Amino acid sequence: MSWALRREQEWPNNVEFQHADLCSSSSLLAGRGFHSVALDLIHPHLVLPTVLPHLHPGAVCAVYLAK
Repeated sequence: MSWALRREQEWPNNVEFQHADLCSSSSLLAGRGFHSVALDLIHPHLVLPTVLPHLHPGAVCAVYLAK
């Protein structure tokens, strides 16, 4: 919503948000590859083994620690 208010347009069609437990939903990532991913978690090291294999070579993985 904040993007639309600031930019006066919808999110670009190449941006997708997923709310899921990555530790138990690897099927969400099956067959998919990403150029970038942002993780905002208390314990990101628990999901990195699930996420990293799906990143394209040279991709960016931003990790925010919830502290």
